[in-house]
Amino acid sequence: MYPRGREATLAAVLHTILRDRPSTQKEIAEKVGVSRRYVTELLRPLIEEGAVRRTYTVDMSKLRRHFPELFEELGNFLYEDVEMHLEGVRPYFKRMTDLTLEQIETALIAVEENPEQAPKVIEMDEEVNRLDEEIRLYVRTLPVLHPCEEAGKVATLLLEISHCIERIGDYACNIAEVAETLGTLSDLQCWREVREAALEARSMVKTAYSIFLGRVKEEDLRHEAEKVYCAEDRVHKNIIRACEKAVEETKEFPEKADRLFGLSRITKDIERIADKAVDVVDFTRELVEGRPRDLTPEQEMRSTLPADGTH
Repeated sequence: MYPRGREATLAAVLHTILRDRPSTQKEIAEKVGVSRRYVTELLRPLIEEGAVRRTYTVDMSKLRRHFPELFEELGNFLYEDVEMHLEGVRPYFKRMTDLTLEQIETALIAVEENPEQAPKVIEMDEEVNRLDEEIRLYVRTLPVLHPCEEAGKVATLLLEISHCIERIGDYACNIAEVAETLGTLSDLQCWREVREAALEARSMVKTAYSIFLGRVKEEDLRHEAEKVYCAEDRVHKNIIRACEKAVEETKEFPEKADRLFGLSRITKDIERIADKAVDVVDFTRELVEGRPRDLTPEQEMRSTLPADGTH
């Protein structure tokens, strides 16, 4: 049952037109629960301004320009439709996040102790890519089925989040491929710092996914987000220390150069995993709070090179 009040009832009429595509005013009246005459009266000024056409379609740009309060009232109905529509894609995101976390954990096992685990990471990536494609196909229907500004914004943010999750899986694959080629690298002197960075990045991803999937209460969202931001700094500090140690180890043991270079590739992927975890948090906050992403020059230009610039 729709709410009463002239403005709310008119918004309900427009919502019915957008959602059900009725062909007559009688259909609209029956769905909204008012008389056909009242529907005619409500729609008359909108038809005169061209915001509603006699074929019962809504021109959203004219509606916003000539009837801004009504446009806002209609947005409440449409947002509920978008929320219901998104329930269908939630299981795909859940499976995708579970898989990419498993990819990270398995890739670390491969490079630390058992390179035979590496192919499993790459196999899982095929399903991650398939889920990403299915999410993209599903989410792109949002603005078509729900022609409102909010639906377009939600669709854009969900596509960005899906891309971030898919890239996290790709970076885990890169780590696994190094293990497949060079074997375990945990005997290197700088491994401790690399391992610490990897564990921090994995923890960041877990927290970011919990925030995105709604496992964090809205009042705790900011606190949990801060945990991710602080952990990112620890990841980068550990990677810088690892790079400095790697430079010294290469000088002392030139025969380890290939393996140390492989480890430097892993540090780049760990850093990128951490950065994508931050992106997931930022996109989710924009989705939930309307908070725009904060892109600072330091975030975009951060370098993991040692202070003296050697590499």
